[in-house]
Amino acid sequence: MKKILIVYNGKILNAPRPRRMIECLEDEYNITVLCREDKKNPYDQEFQSIDFIEHNFGVFTKLEKMSKIFLNQFSLFEKSIEDKNQDNIIGKLKKLKFDYIICHNLQLLPLVLKIKNNAKVIFDAREYFPKHFEDRFLWKIAYQRLNKYLTLKYMPKCDFIITVSDGIKEQYKKDLKLDTIEVIESFPNYWNLKPSDTNEKIKIIHHGNATKSRKIEDMIYMMDNVDDRYTFDLMLVPSDKKYYNFLKKLVEERKNINLIEPVSYKQIIPFINKYDIGIYNLKPNSFNMEYALPNKFFEFIQARLAVIIGPSIEMMKFIDEYNFGSYPVDFDNKKMAKLLNSLTRDDINKMKLNADETANILRKEKACLKMKEIIVNL
Repeated sequence: MKKILIVYNGKILNAPRPRRMIECLEDEYNITVLCREDKKNPYDQEFQSIDFIEHNFGVFTKLEKMSKIFLNQFSLFEKSIEDKNQDNIIGKLKKLKFDYIICHNLQLLPLVLKIKNNAKVIFDAREYFPKHFEDRFLWKIAYQRLNKYLTLKYMPKCDFIITVSDGIKEQYKKDLKLDTIEVIESFPNYWNLKPSDTNEKIKIIHHGNATKSRKIEDMIYMMDNVDDRYTFDLMLVPSDKKYYNFLKKLVEERKNINLIEPVSYKQIIPFINKYDIGIYNLKPNSFNMEYALPNKFFEFIQARLAVIIGPSIEMMKFIDEYNFGSYPVDFDNKKMAKLLNSLTRDDINKMKLNADETANILRKEKACLKMKEIIVNL
């Protein structure tokens, strides 16, 4: 059985895309995971887990310091992963000799390419990293030049690159002059569910991280202009506590919105199945937001909800093709409210039925087949 190393700077339990990669490949490959992880293994099969924290490996602390330097001293970053001690993590990984390495973080590519030996390297560029958080002033000062440098120097050395949407793919192809880039959407697991009955009171849900750049408050303000058929539940992870408290205050000022406790990742789809509409008005405040194709969009479909979005380029393509939702002419929250007010129960039921048919098409197994074909062709 061939061996795959999956590299992710975070906890696999909290990372939908890397964990789906494991689920796709664990039956056919021997999987090793290098991550920041607790000792719980959420998968059907055992695999070797190597924890960053268990090793004397200082890339991340050194990177934090280096990234605050306003000079082009990027060699400092590269030197921070050089260590000749063969008892460390680099030596251990080199000895394991993998057939394939799938890397999920740009800043880990120097490490991956250092330990790859004869392995084929696949990089999951789930964002356009040169503009990753371009809407944040401090990120642009501290990190943007580093991301551009790493993108141009290390991504062309990978054997294959995957990303999440056509817009991001085309930008990478333009920058890197490479053809070995393919889109693998973040389709979730298939769930054998049916749409809930749409009652007179229509229930809307939005779930995800409370992140300031997503402008979640606009969806709250939207509820000031909808008719009294609608209620709105926000199921948010308080990743930015200050912003979360700001949203909480806005919710408390309104009677048609509730802030509810988040459920576990595995329970999101069956939990939101009881709702009627999944909503996401993601304004294009950055390149990655403009071409976003997020997990929650496909989770709405799998939960058999009608999907209402702002006119986001990549999400509109799927709505236009499969007719499981709708969108207004622009991202204005009053236009979104006007669209909701125009919908009848029959309109919503038709969208939910179309989502039911689409859920069997846009499922993890489809993305898995594409991923396996890429690996085999390498």
